[in-house]
Amino acid sequence: MGGLALKKRITIALILILVFIVGIMIYTNTNHKRISEIGGFQSTDITKISFQYNNPAIMGGTVEDKEKIEEFMNYISSCVFSKKRIQTPVVGYYQMAVFFAGENEVMSIMTYDNCIDINGIQYNMVKNKLSLEKIDNFINNIKK
Repeated sequence: MGGLALKKRITIALILILVFIVGIMIYTNTNHKRISEIGGFQSTDITKISFQYNNPAIMGGTVEDKEKIEEFMNYISSCVFSKKRIQTPVVGYYQMAVFFAGENEVMSIMTYDNCIDINGIQYNMVKNKLSLEKIDNFINNIKK
């Protein structure tokens, strides 16, 4: 009978481990979101994006060209974010982008070195991280 009790314990332990792993996988997949899931809109809804820098010496720009908007939306839509569990005050954003659908502001993003703020909530970039340099290049190209 000692062998039977040991087999039961091992079976129970394996089931608990399996439940734990499945729980982590479900939590991870539900916690990771793309920009449209966070903002609650489709990228095709966006009609204008206004870019600003925290440094007044650097000029931002506005894009209303559908192809350019689609290019930028495709870029940020490839990124995956997870909401930071602990929201800490952050100052000194680098870039800010405000997204419009018609005349209505639907979302704002502020970029930092190690996280992103979307509509006032901080997120970690977990897949295909945004490149500040790539966004700079995009902004410079729309100003031409």
